[in-house]
Amino acid sequence: MVKTKRRIAAPRVKRLRDMCRGFRPALVGFGLVAGVGLGARGATAQDLEPRAFSNAPVGLNFVLAGYAYSTGNLLFDDAVAAALKIQEASGRIHQGVIGYVRTVDFFGLSGRVGVIVPLAVGRWEGIVADTFATVSREGFADPRLLFSIGFIGAPALGGREFVSYRERAVVGASLQVIAPLGQYDPARLINLGSNRWSFKPRVGMSYTRGHWTLELYGSVWLFTDNPDALGQRIEQDPIYSLEGHGIYSFRPGLWLAVNAGYGTGGRSRVGGEIKNDFRKDSRLGAQLSVPLARRHSLKLVYVTSASTRIGADFDTFSLLYQYRWGAGL
Repeated sequence: MVKTKRRIAAPRVKRLRDMCRGFRPALVGFGLVAGVGLGARGATAQDLEPRAFSNAPVGLNFVLAGYAYSTGNLLFDDAVAAALKIQEASGRIHQGVIGYVRTVDFFGLSGRVGVIVPLAVGRWEGIVADTFATVSREGFADPRLLFSIGFIGAPALGGREFVSYRERAVVGASLQVIAPLGQYDPARLINLGSNRWSFKPRVGMSYTRGHWTLELYGSVWLFTDNPDALGQRIEQDPIYSLEGHGIYSFRPGLWLAVNAGYGTGGRSRVGGEIKNDFRKDSRLGAQLSVPLARRHSLKLVYVTSASTRIGADFDTFSLLYQYRWGAGL
């Protein structure tokens, strides 16, 4: 009797260990890091999100919460700032985000859908028309809707099937949509919302071998017009970006990522007048994912500007928490 029980228990223990290896506790780069710092239109060129297309079993749910502190000149609409010739501008912002993400079966391919809602409190200062001014804002910024799919190397698998899955080369695509639902007053220069829709399609690939994962993504931000910013219409060209990530997994759920990105484009027109605000900037960052328990994990994030030619020059520190359930976990 005892021997029989041991023979049954051993495979179960092994299955649980394998599933824990596959589940990778931290939700990987699905907009949460991007959501922290949403008040910054200039920062949207490079979100620096590792593991954006890492596979996970279908039916897994994530509840996300985070806090970030950002400082720099990123916290206002660059196009409006250029039109009014704001000088020596800087800001500090405290921001929280909450979100929900679910893994789905998209015609046999693994996918994710989710939403991120940010709440911000910030203070800005600068020289406008030769006069020093300060302002504070608090409220909701624009929410993000998220969808991603892995169309090569990331099949849709249930919890039992996922046990035998081993990630190697993955190719995927994603779409982020920022909806103009945040706090906005057309008579104000500084706003938490942007009063326009933004869309970010992205494609990328990753390759895992042993403890290492290397990733390369390309994306473009597309903007609708802001019809009323201080009485003027703002138009903006697309912003193109390229980002790379090197990730080392110490053990299941515990990993460190080093990130780099480059963005260019985004020239704006205010009231039909073309502005000299063509952007070229690069970012560096690092992320550490730490498992707390079977269903809980934390992520520590740092992002900084390596070089900037017009646009956001900032530092952001973030702490992100995740709870997950479902998919037989």
